[in-house]
Amino acid sequence: MIYSLIRFWSVPYRLYRDGDAPVEKPSGFQVFREGFPPPEHVARAVARAYVEAFSGPPWFENWKEEEVLAKMEKDLRPPFRLVVMEGDEIHPVGGFCWGAVVRKEEVLPRIKESAELGEAEGEILGRLLEKRIRGEEVFFLDEIAILPPFRGGITPIQFLIRPLMEACVARGYREGVSWTHRDSTITYISRYAGFRVLSPSFGDKVVIYCGDCRPILKLLQNVDGEKIAALIRGVSKVLGIRRK
Repeated sequence: MIYSLIRFWSVPYRLYRDGDAPVEKPSGFQVFREGFPPPEHVARAVARAYVEAFSGPPWFENWKEEEVLAKMEKDLRPPFRLVVMEGDEIHPVGGFCWGAVVRKEEVLPRIKESAELGEAEGEILGRLLEKRIRGEEVFFLDEIAILPPFRGGITPIQFLIRPLMEACVARGYREGVSWTHRDSTITYISRYAGFRVLSPSFGDKVVIYCGDCRPILKLLQNVDGEKIAALIRGVSKVLGIRRK
């Protein structure tokens, strides 16, 4: 039902190439990609933000800065996107998002390693992904987080995730995959971007899948964050959806 509404709202709009969208990227967001990697001081600032973001609920993880840097180096293989949202003097990085356009066969190993799934869970997930993924490539959202002082509204999420979707569509593909904690904000908000949770869940982890990111990308490129937030509130009210 939600995805049908997204498709309906997106009908009047068209897709644009990266950099040509009517809703321009605001200042305070930097996009890094193959050929334009993040300088070391930016990568380290992202790593510190990562450590802080995932030390709190619902994750309660204990990362070290060097571990995050090693993860970034492994994840950010071309064609990748790393989006960094500017913070303040205390938190130079207020939010971040990274991922890459990957081949279909890379999705399962990527999830198994990062989500620490066992062999039995991997076999179940592999069958689910085989049934769902139709194209040869998908965009894989590795990480997205916004530190508490900078949360609020749709604009941060809008401009953190949009570049990755644009990269995938530019290559002629449309599907997206990620995994997250079942109680995370992304699990809640992703349904409004056309993602669905693949069943079954794996403990406190869920895998989410979008079969066609083009409708939500149209909205992200053509509609400002306040209007998108109003649409989400309206849908939530009509369908009786409440965040846990």
